Amino acid sequence: MVTLSAHGSTRIGSMRIDIDLDLDAGEVVGVVGPNGAGKTSWLRCLAGFIRLTSGLISCDNIVWDDPATPRWVPSELRGIGMVFQQPALFEHLSVRQNIAFPLRARGQKASQTRAKVDHYIERFELGAYCDYRPQQLSGGQQQRVAVARALIGEPDVLLLDEPFSGIDERAKQFIRSDLSIFLSSFSGVCVLVSHDSQDVDALATSTISIDHGTPCKS
Repeated sequence: MVTLSAHGSTRIGSMRIDIDLDLDAGEVVGVVGPNGAGKTSWLRCLAGFIRLTSGLISCDNIVWDDPATPRWVPSELRGIGMVFQQPALFEHLSVRQNIAFPLRARGQKASQTRAKVDHYIERFELGAYCDYRPQQLSGGQQQRVAVARALIGEPDVLLLDEPFSGIDERAKQFIRSDLSIFLSSFSGVCVLVSHDSQDVDALATSTISIDHGTPCKS
């Protein structure tokens, strides 16, 4: 049973970011607030892109970030899956290779990953685009690849940063629906940043509002 605990602070420029989060298996927290409030910074702290200046982040009682020690686990060892505002796909890789990347990064051979990759390609209706490069895809198709890549590694912690930003309504509804199905049986924890109340209503089990770097649970 996955648990995630994050309490502490850091600074982004002149803004102090205070993070206050405790999640148990199956929980999805929607993080909301105005632009520049510090929402994405929360995700970047959890992902290991930004270090705390004080406090502690741990997952299943394994410390990820402890400035007092200093103990810090790099992103690739945290068991996370992340979907960014922009798809952030590898432009030199095909759709199939992008989706397979988390498995290949663990040392699995193509023959070992093929069936699982095929499942996610079918699940996100990407069969016609297997050999395409990202620049040949629409924004919605690119985001489908990004979500598939985040899910295929079966992460303990799923981080979603405005995952439907900049894509058309049909693609948004498609991906939101699939994520809702996935999260209904997800044994890990999920942190969703979104400006869209429909995203939060459809996916989150609780919400946290942030303004000027300070959280207020609701």
